[in-house]
Formats: sequence, C-alpha cells, structure tokens
Amino acid sequence: MTDPAPCDLASIYPQPTARVIAKARPEIDAHSRKFIEMSPFCVLATSGSDGSVDASPRGGNPGFISVAGPNLLLMPDRSGNNRIDSFRNIVEGSGLLQLIFFVPGIDETLRVGGRGKVSADPELMASMVEFGKPPRAVLRIDVSEAYFHCGKALMRSKLWSADTRVEREVFPSIAEVIHDQNHTRRTGKPGRGRGALQDSALRATRERRVGPGQARPRRSSAIRQLSARSRDYRRASGCRVRARCA
Repeated sequence: MTDPAPCDLASIYPQPTARVIAKARPEIDAHSRKFIEMSPFCVLATSGSDGSVDASPRGGNPGFISVAGPNLLLMPDRSGNNRIDSFRNIVEGSGLLQLIFFVPGIDETLRVGGRGKVSADPELMASMVEFGKPPRAVLRIDVSEAYFHCGKALMRSKLWSADTRVEREVFPSIAEVIHDQNHTRRTGKPGRGRGALQDSALRATRERRVGPGQARPRRSSAIRQLSARSRDYRRASGCRVRARCA
C-alpha cells in the first residue's frame, strides 16, 4: 500500500485517545489566553475559493494578537510585501483559517481555528498602534476551536536550542536570493550567489572588529558595494525591512 486511500488510514494510525479529543476547546480559556499574550510569533493558514492554500508568518511584540473575548481575536496587519494572499483568501473564500502560536523556549504550541473577517475600522486600527504606526487593517477572528499541540515536533527539531542555531552568514539575505532568482529568470543562467564580493565583505567585517578606545577604520570598498547592492535589492523586491550590512 503505497498510496493509502482515506479508508486505509485507520490501518496505519490508531484512534486518538479520549484525552486528545477532549483537549480541544470551543473557546479561548485562561491557559490559551496567557499563551497568546506571551506569543511574539504565529503562522496564519487560509484557503482560497479555488482550493489553494496559504501559510503566512506573523509577528510582533509578545501579545501582538489581542484576545478581545473568549471567541474573538484581533490581529493587526503590518506593512509587508503587499501580496495579501491571506486576506484575499479570507475575503474571496470561506474565511475559515487556522493559527498556530509559538512562544520561544516552550515546546508546546497553541492551535486556534475559526473564521476571519478583514476590518479597516479607523477606531479599531488606532487602538492597535505598534512600532509607532497603526496597522493597515485588522483581522477579526471568530474562534471556534483552540487546543494545545504536544511539543514533539519542536523537541525533535531542537528549535529553541542554542546548539542548533546557525550563523546568519551561512545563507544569503532575502534580497540577494530574489536578485539571483530574477537574474536566472532574465538570463536563464544561475545567479552568482554570495560570490567573491560577499566573501570579501565577510572577511573585511571580521577585520573591522576593534578593541575599546581604538578608532574604527573606514568601511572597505567590498562592504560599501555590498551595502549598495543590498539596498537596491530590497527596493527591487519590495522588502521594507531595513537590514543593515555590517
């Protein structure tokens, strides 16, 4: 059996225990509320009218999603790339959505399901100012289900372990990735990747580290070129995140 049909799944997986079924609640209880108030990050999943699906990361200060009631969440929408895939799905589709909340250091996650509605009410947006700006819109979520998911996935991945963290330099910035992809699309040839310029800039960065009281040398030409490239790439990609190149 290589491609099991729905009726075959029962032969692969046992029935969930009564405790697993019972943990799903029809509202946000005290434990769920506290978890959401501590969460700086979640993933929003939506489905469009054509059956397509989308999963979008959302983040802010801990508690950036407001618990307005046992069955109501308010999610501010900040500036991004303006694709609005999630909101388009909600407006054009059924509005059904799922959220999964993460809290750094805690392996368990919180899953919340419900139906969303996009609001541009001025008073509501004015009440959700963060980083000095109101949101462009607010997603109202009528909650129908909430439950905690066991931490096995995060434990296996060691997601919060310092031992599994990688140095940022091992992977190019999103601006560089988009630049290479655009280059490949235009020319049919692979992009340059990080290339000699990136390696040179990294070496120059390490050489610039000076001790207390010492004058900081001028940035190398490689770093200046890379900074200019990164700025141009961010503009071309529509990315509003100000990534400073050391």
